Amino acid sequence: RKTRTWLSVPNVPLFAAAGIWRDSDEWGRCFAMVMTDACDIAAQCHTRMPVIVAPADYAAWINGTVEEARTLCQPWAGDLVLD
Repeated sequence: RKTRTWLSVPNVPLFAAAGIWRDSDEWGRCFAMVMTDACDIAAQCHTRMPVIVAPADYAAWINGTVEEARTLCQPWAGDLVLD
């Protein structure tokens, strides 16, 4: 049985989670959300959480090098609400 849990960033109506995609001959475009270790509040429900990308880091995630993108793959350090 799964428990539905929502994470939100306070006072931010929309935020970005890191994702990757590739083309597949079998399924077409395949997408995945990038996960990392859970931050303190998210660890109340799971050991992992999606990588949340701060607005200041959008360009680095989308246009940066692989190394720049990897540095963003860490637990969220800002405020977070578990609903």
